[in-house]
Amino acid sequence: MKNASPGDRPRWYRVFATGSAEPDPERLLEHVRGLGAAAVGCIRRDDLGWFEATLAFPGTEAALVLHRYLASEDGVRDELNAWAAWLEHQPQGPELIQTILDTRQVIIMEVPARVPAGVDPEHLCAGVCRFLAGLTGGVYQADGAGFFDAGGSELAAEA
Repeated sequence: MKNASPGDRPRWYRVFATGSAEPDPERLLEHVRGLGAAAVGCIRRDDLGWFEATLAFPGTEAALVLHRYLASEDGVRDELNAWAAWLEHQPQGPELIQTILDTRQVIIMEVPARVPAGVDPEHLCAGVCRFLAGLTGGVYQADGAGFFDAGGSELAAEA
């Protein structure tokens, strides 16, 4: 995101994954560490795989929490259809509609209020999204910024 003031920074990030393979939490944790944030993970699972990953930063009360939803879960398809409808009205959006409609899982995270010293929360979240989008054949969205591909290139801007 370019020259955003603190009030304009994204609060939520969403990865729209077209692949159905469950992202490996250990690889995710390694990636977060590679972004400069020492973290330990706590994964909550059910019979469909992990549904919540909490990446805590030792020595702080800060954590990055990711929620994973399958498109087959109640209400998720409705949310995907709402995103597709929003994209219909965006100049760059039509090519993204099929990606949203093909989404098999959505991973959502809120920008943590606190992170370890020296870690930029938006850089951390965008880095996690790029990793997950690349791993799952998806794209990601940052509130107030827009949609991006796995390489971080803007696909559709939000006003």
